[in-house]
Amino acid sequence: GATGATGSQGPAGNAGLPGVSGWERNDSVTTSPSLAPGGELILTASCSSGKRLLSGGFTVTGGKGKWLAGTSGPSSDSQWEVALENVSATAIIATQIDVFAICGNVQ
Repeated sequence: GATGATGSQGPAGNAGLPGVSGWERNDSVTTSPSLAPGGELILTASCSSGKRLLSGGFTVTGGKGKWLAGTSGPSSDSQWEVALENVSATAIIATQIDVFAICGNVQ
């Protein structure tokens, strides 16, 4: 048979859920860190004012020795915290440690 006539447009759908906007990565870099045997180093990266933490992490560059992450996670709705430990019997060093927070405007 022949194609039928085009129907009328349906009603508008409901508004979508609020989302995330204004994505940013904030880095906190520590240069030339060292850690004594059995020592702990706590570092943080924070979101800009008004933004919420979505994720985060850290990198150790030029590390000599084992930099053990005791914890790495959110310490608040706007801050990422890393606790690095030296479980060896000798001091450890690195060129730098970069802790980062991934943040955005969340509705």
